Amino acid sequence: TYTPDQQKAKVLFIDDTTKNTLDTHNLTGVTNGHESYSPSAEIDQFVDKHYVLVSSDYPENGFTYDNDDSKDQVFEVHLKHGIHDISDKKAITETITYKMSDNSKAPDKVEKQVEFSRVGKHDDVTNTDTWNAWQPNTQSFSEVPTPEVKGYTPDIKSVEAKTVTAGDNDITVTVTYNPGQQKAKVLFIDDTAKKTLDTHDLTGVTNGHESYSPSDEINQFVNKHYVLVSSDYPDNGFTYDNDNNHDQVFEIHLKHGIHDISDKKAITETI
Repeated sequence: TYTPDQQKAKVLFIDDTTKNTLDTHNLTGVTNGHESYSPSAEIDQFVDKHYVLVSSDYPENGFTYDNDDSKDQVFEVHLKHGIHDISDKKAITETITYKMSDNSKAPDKVEKQVEFSRVGKHDDVTNTDTWNAWQPNTQSFSEVPTPEVKGYTPDIKSVEAKTVTAGDNDITVTVTYNPGQQKAKVLFIDDTAKKTLDTHDLTGVTNGHESYSPSDEINQFVNKHYVLVSSDYPDNGFTYDNDNNHDQVFEIHLKHGIHDISDKKAITETI
């Protein structure tokens, strides 16, 4: 009487992405015996972990053990990682802010932006991303001349052009305007003689306040018998303008103090 020998088989679950064996299911039976095991449950477990079934040479309805005692039967279930496409974008912004040192109104800020993009793959099994290089490799911000503000001087005449990569940070530049020097003069004019008696020179800065008063000088002329005719110099001083090409001019008009006089002369005839 012949008794069937014990036979062995195994089902290998292979990760085609990493080329590793994920699991081995060992089976035992006898020569010409039927094996009813199904790998479906284990395949489903791997699918739940985001694997994708590639192929399986394990028979759908099980298999019959062979008669080779020296070699195990081997079946392979191949799986791969579920992978999907991903994309990304990154913007780099250059912001130029203009500031007036005297807190007057400054030009509006300038904001420019360049954008980079990249594509890659997401591995659903390992929950990791693999990215291609950013495109394009570099982007450029063009030169930005500083706007002219009449009567003010900027500390940066022009924001230079810059080349950036996706790894760079946003760019922030502050341009500060300082008020330029301004001049004014007060003319003391003799309307009687049609000439300038004196000129008082003043200096300040754009939008700066001038507190000078001509009262003392007027009084000196009055003490010399001049009479004040008119003055366009403001009572509380003035604010310097933003015109670097022309001085501000104020006029104080005076005239000679004049009063009526009379005289008599007698002529005598003697005979």
